[in-house]
Amino acid sequence: PPDNLALAIRIGKVLELFIQSFLEIIHEAARFRKEFVGIALSELPTSLYTMDKEQVKDFLLNPSLSEEEMNNRMKMVELQVKELLTHQSALLEGYRASVREGAVKLLKTLDLSQLEKHIGRDCLSLGPLKIPCHMIPFYVRRKSHQAIHKIYHDLLADGAVKVDLNFLRPAFVEAYMKNQVDAQEGWSTSKLF
Repeated sequence: PPDNLALAIRIGKVLELFIQSFLEIIHEAARFRKEFVGIALSELPTSLYTMDKEQVKDFLLNPSLSEEEMNNRMKMVELQVKELLTHQSALLEGYRASVREGAVKLLKTLDLSQLEKHIGRDCLSLGPLKIPCHMIPFYVRRKSHQAIHKIYHDLLADGAVKVDLNFLRPAFVEAYMKNQVDAQEGWSTSKLF
């Protein structure tokens, strides 16, 4: 009947949309893991992120597949989807850590009291005479303010990339990887994504 044909066409369109959307998401996740976190991904024939839409359809819908092979492939897909969900969770945890820990690390570089303690440990040389800086409080304050000014301008000059690499990314990557490892303790990773 025409209703079954219309339904089959509609299901085909929905399937096309879901496959294409899933591939876009998994491709971006794989690119992120490689470029941002530095995880080299396996490029096996069953890695969905290496496939295009037609390859995924053939991988899952090929009528010549035995029931056993189809079940095996569905398990691989299910595992890769689980890994993708773990990636999404790890992204969130990494973001939280970069804000929580990276921002604190950045702010600590501008901590006036810490700079004053550090500069106070130095000595001021006046010819053969060496005077501990902590004995000259106005000098320590002046040098500390100059140091903060320099740090601040250096951070601005280096731009967001340096702030990311030195302050935010280390906390992000550590939390991201911890989340990945913790999530995979209860199940085996496919190493496909």
